[in-house]
Amino acid sequence: MSNAYPFLEKSIFTTEDVRASYSSDEETCEAIKELLEGHRIEELKKGLYATVDLMHDDVFASDNEIGAALQEDAYCAYHTAMEFYGLATQVYFVVQMASPKKSFKCTVNDTEYWMYRNTHTEGVVEIMHNSAVVRVTDLERTIVDCIDKYNVAGGMEEVSRALRRIRFCNEEKLLKYLRMYNKKILYKKAGFLFSRIKPRYLSQKFYDACKEHISTRKDDIRYIKGVPYYPDEWNEEWRIYASPEYFS
Repeated sequence: MSNAYPFLEKSIFTTEDVRASYSSDEETCEAIKELLEGHRIEELKKGLYATVDLMHDDVFASDNEIGAALQEDAYCAYHTAMEFYGLATQVYFVVQMASPKKSFKCTVNDTEYWMYRNTHTEGVVEIMHNSAVVRVTDLERTIVDCIDKYNVAGGMEEVSRALRRIRFCNEEKLLKYLRMYNKKILYKKAGFLFSRIKPRYLSQKFYDACKEHISTRKDDIRYIKGVPYYPDEWNEEWRIYASPEYFS
């Protein structure tokens, strides 16, 4: 197979990869048409294809690989990244990605992909997973991203549970990503959430740094389940409202 179609050695490839094996656009189109009709490849989107595992009648590429290929510089993020690190407690039926480019949602092979625009590229790593390289936010960036957009990451209850499952993370990297976003409410949420579980891997330096950047205004953490409601416990230290139901 690889001799006749060298591009099939890749689990995902583009029209340009096919064109490199032929002398004309006509031959390129004919090869793609033949492989599609024989179900040896599947079209993921225009110009992007996945090689089919004939034994299992499914593509070789994982959902994460496909998601990263849908847009240049895309990477696994938010709840999908939490799942990657074994922190998630909810089952998600979508693959969440981020990219400096546009946001969009699409369905590929019955799997939903949600692409979020995030201009920050720091903290994106490539990790070998199930014989494939996966682009994903590192653990500390994942934590900060999910605290920042907890509604995207399964809700505040899910994020709170994930934080309790972490055995170790790098304090300096957490602070680096908090500085990267530079949001007062994010410092406040991070400081509050970690102060409720007091993990051994964080020193007083972390909490002091968070407090240096919080505002004096009264903020709240909202958790939506069915219908919206406002948390009702006031925390004077972090000047934030939060439901004791989820953070006790």
